[in-house]
Amino acid sequence: MVTYRIGEAAQASGISVRTIRYYEGIGLIPEARRHNALSHTGGNRVFDESDIGRLKFIHHARMLELGLDQIRILLEPAASGRCPGGELEYQRILQSHLGDIDERVTRLLSLRQQIQTLLPAERARIAPSAGDLATCGCMEVAAPSTKPTEQTKKLASVCGCCQ
Repeated sequence: MVTYRIGEAAQASGISVRTIRYYEGIGLIPEARRHNALSHTGGNRVFDESDIGRLKFIHHARMLELGLDQIRILLEPAASGRCPGGELEYQRILQSHLGDIDERVTRLLSLRQQIQTLLPAERARIAPSAGDLATCGCMEVAAPSTKPTEQTKKLASVCGCCQ
Protein backbone atom coordinates (compact mmCIF):
# COMPACT_ATOMS: atom_id res chain seq x y z
CA MET A 1 0.00 0.00 0.00
CA VAL A 2 1.37 3.41 -1.02
CA THR A 3 1.33 6.01 1.72
CA TYR A 4 1.90 9.74 1.59
CA ARG A 5 3.11 12.22 4.16
CA ILE A 6 1.07 15.42 4.38
CA GLY A 7 3.36 17.37 2.03
CA GLU A 8 3.17 14.60 -0.54
CA ALA A 9 -0.61 14.42 -0.11
CA ALA A 10 -0.79 18.16 -0.68
CA GLN A 11 1.24 17.89 -3.86
CA ALA A 12 -0.72 14.89 -5.14
CA SER A 13 -4.11 16.49 -4.46
CA GLY A 14 -3.44 20.13 -5.30
CA ILE A 15 -4.50 21.23 -1.80
CA SER A 16 -2.10 23.03 0.52
CA VAL A 17 -0.87 21.42 3.74
CA ARG A 18 -2.58 24.16 5.75
CA THR A 19 -5.89 23.52 4.00
CA ILE A 20 -5.61 19.75 4.52
CA ARG A 21 -5.16 20.40 8.25
CA TYR A 22 -8.15 22.75 8.18
CA TYR A 23 -10.35 20.17 6.41
CA GLU A 24 -9.29 17.61 8.98
CA GLY A 25 -10.11 20.06 11.79
CA ILE A 26 -13.65 20.70 10.54
CA GLY A 27 -14.27 17.02 9.83
CA LEU A 28 -14.47 17.30 6.04
CA ILE A 29 -11.83 14.60 5.86
CA PRO A 30 -11.30 11.98 8.53
CA GLU A 31 -8.50 12.48 10.99
CA ALA A 32 -5.38 11.10 9.35
CA ARG A 33 -3.66 8.04 10.71
CA ARG A 34 -0.35 8.80 12.35
CA HIS A 35 2.98 7.16 11.80
CA ASN A 36 4.44 6.18 15.17
CA ALA A 37 1.12 7.10 16.75
CA LEU A 38 2.20 5.69 20.09
CA SER A 39 5.15 8.02 20.33
CA HIS A 40 4.76 10.78 22.90
CA THR A 41 5.77 13.30 20.24
CA GLY A 42 2.83 12.39 18.03
CA GLY A 43 3.81 11.41 14.55
CA ASN A 44 3.43 12.30 10.96
CA ARG A 45 0.08 12.13 9.24
CA VAL A 46 -0.14 9.23 6.81
CA PHE A 47 -2.48 9.29 3.81
CA ASP A 48 -3.31 6.49 1.39
CA GLU A 49 -4.71 6.45 -2.16
CA SER A 50 -8.28 6.64 -0.85
CA ASP A 51 -7.43 9.77 1.14
CA ILE A 52 -5.77 11.31 -1.93
CA GLY A 53 -8.90 10.54 -3.97
CA ARG A 54 -11.07 12.27 -1.37
CA LEU A 55 -8.76 15.30 -1.33
CA LYS A 56 -8.82 15.48 -5.14
CA PHE A 57 -12.61 15.29 -5.09
CA ILE A 58 -12.72 18.18 -2.61
CA HIS A 59 -10.18 20.15 -4.65
CA HIS A 60 -12.20 19.74 -7.85
CA ALA A 61 -15.42 20.69 -6.06
CA ARG A 62 -13.78 23.82 -4.62
CA MET A 63 -12.49 24.73 -8.10
CA LEU A 64 -16.14 24.62 -9.19
CA GLU A 65 -16.83 26.99 -6.26
CA LEU A 66 -19.00 24.57 -4.35
CA GLY A 67 -19.30 25.38 -0.66
CA LEU A 68 -17.91 23.19 2.09
CA ASP A 69 -21.42 22.24 3.27
CA GLN A 70 -22.31 21.16 -0.26
CA ILE A 71 -19.09 19.15 -0.51
CA ARG A 72 -19.81 17.50 2.83
CA ILE A 73 -23.19 16.33 1.46
CA LEU A 74 -21.61 15.13 -1.77
CA LEU A 75 -19.05 13.09 0.15
CA GLU A 76 -21.66 11.20 2.20
CA PRO A 77 -22.21 8.40 -0.37
CA ALA A 78 -18.46 7.81 -0.57
CA ALA A 79 -18.51 6.68 3.08
CA SER A 80 -20.69 3.76 1.92
CA GLY A 81 -18.51 3.05 -1.09
CA ARG A 82 -20.87 4.71 -3.59
CA CYS A 83 -19.96 7.27 -6.24
CA PRO A 84 -21.55 10.65 -5.45
CA GLY A 85 -22.26 11.20 -9.15
CA GLY A 86 -25.01 8.59 -9.13
CA GLU A 87 -26.95 10.25 -6.32
CA LEU A 88 -29.99 12.52 -6.74
CA GLU A 89 -28.50 14.97 -4.25
CA TYR A 90 -25.49 15.36 -6.56
CA GLN A 91 -27.82 16.41 -9.39
CA ARG A 92 -29.77 18.76 -7.11
CA ILE A 93 -26.67 20.48 -5.76
CA LEU A 94 -25.11 20.95 -9.19
CA GLN A 95 -28.38 22.22 -10.73
CA SER A 96 -28.77 24.71 -7.89
CA HIS A 97 -25.16 25.83 -8.26
CA LEU A 98 -25.65 26.27 -11.99
CA GLY A 99 -28.64 28.53 -11.29
CA ASP A 100 -26.52 30.58 -8.87
CA ILE A 101 -23.83 30.95 -11.54
CA ASP A 102 -26.40 32.12 -14.10
CA GLU A 103 -27.63 34.76 -11.63
CA ARG A 104 -24.07 35.94 -10.97
CA VAL A 105 -23.34 36.17 -14.70
CA THR A 106 -26.46 38.28 -15.20
CA ARG A 107 -25.47 40.59 -12.31
CA LEU A 108 -21.89 40.84 -13.59
CA LEU A 109 -23.04 41.73 -17.10
CA SER A 110 -25.24 44.46 -15.64
CA LEU A 111 -22.37 45.69 -13.48
CA ARG A 112 -20.09 45.72 -16.50
CA GLN A 113 -22.57 47.81 -18.41
CA GLN A 114 -22.89 50.27 -15.51
CA ILE A 115 -19.12 50.63 -15.18
CA GLN A 116 -18.81 51.09 -18.94
CA THR A 117 -21.06 54.16 -18.63
CA LEU A 118 -18.53 55.69 -16.22
CA LEU A 119 -15.77 55.69 -18.82
CA PRO A 120 -15.27 58.98 -20.68
CA ALA A 121 -15.97 57.39 -24.08
CA GLU A 122 -19.44 56.38 -22.84
CA ARG A 123 -20.49 59.61 -21.13
CA ALA A 124 -19.96 63.33 -21.49
CA ARG A 125 -16.86 64.56 -19.71
CA ILE A 126 -17.65 66.00 -16.32
CA ALA A 127 -16.06 69.37 -15.79
CA PRO A 128 -13.22 69.11 -13.28
CA SER A 129 -14.22 70.37 -9.87
CA ALA A 130 -12.33 71.40 -6.79
CA GLY A 131 -12.66 67.86 -5.44
CA ASP A 132 -15.88 68.30 -3.48
CA LEU A 133 -17.49 64.86 -3.32
CA ALA A 134 -20.82 66.44 -2.47
CA THR A 135 -21.10 67.69 -6.05
CA CYS A 136 -18.88 65.17 -7.84
CA GLY A 137 -20.74 62.90 -10.23
CA CYS A 138 -17.87 60.74 -11.46
CA MET A 139 -19.23 57.60 -9.75
CA GLU A 140 -22.91 58.17 -10.49
CA VAL A 141 -24.11 55.42 -12.74
CA ALA A 142 -26.76 56.22 -15.29
CA ALA A 143 -29.88 54.10 -15.23
CA PRO A 144 -29.07 50.78 -16.88
CA SER A 145 -29.95 50.71 -20.53
CA THR A 146 -32.44 48.14 -21.67
CA LYS A 147 -30.52 47.86 -24.92
CA PRO A 148 -27.42 45.68 -24.44
CA THR A 149 -24.09 46.87 -25.84
CA GLU A 150 -22.24 44.81 -28.45
CA GLN A 151 -19.73 43.69 -25.78
CA THR A 152 -22.56 42.60 -23.47
CA LYS A 153 -24.14 40.67 -26.34
CA LYS A 154 -20.82 38.89 -26.98
CA LEU A 155 -20.41 37.99 -23.30
CA ALA A 156 -24.01 36.81 -23.05
CA SER A 157 -23.63 34.62 -26.12
CA VAL A 158 -20.61 32.91 -24.55
CA CYS A 159 -22.43 31.89 -21.38
CA GLY A 160 -25.83 31.48 -23.01
CA CYS A 161 -27.71 32.55 -19.86
CA CYS A 162 -29.15 35.79 -21.20
CA GLN A 163 -30.63 34.57 -24.46
